[in-house]
This record gives sequence, C-alpha cells and structure tokens, in this order.
Amino acid sequence: MQESLKPCPFCGSRRLSFKNILNNGIPLVGIECSCGCELKAPTAHEAVEKWNRQDFELLSAGEYADEPTVAPA
Repeated sequence: MQESLKPCPFCGSRRLSFKNILNNGIPLVGIECSCGCELKAPTAHEAVEKWNRQDFELLSAGEYADEPTVAPA
C-alpha cells in the first residue's frame, strides 16, 4: 500500500510508515513521514485518500485533527 502514497507534501520524502493509534479510546490509522508530518484517519483507506489528496492544513505538533501535524524544527 505504501507504493500508492504520494510523497510528503512538506519535505518530499517517500519514507512513510503506517501506524495504529488509540486517541481517547478511538482507534485510528496514522501515516507518518520521517520529517514528523502525520495524518490520522479512521481507516487505512481513508488515511491513504487524505494523504494523496494533499489538501493539508498545517497544525502545531501534538494537536489532534484529521489533518497532518508537523513537529517543530
């Protein structure tokens, strides 16, 4: 599935990984880049669709949203 992902919209990297996340007891799937950009969604399919759409809103690190976060440099 990783081959179908577009590169990171912030750094251009293709070093992406999937992870399972529990957020306040809610299971989510995350896609994370080596630069710290992260996107969370209810399913892997939705996460891939959102990642590939690359219509991101930049948020502060650690803030939960259905959009990615980028860790401070």
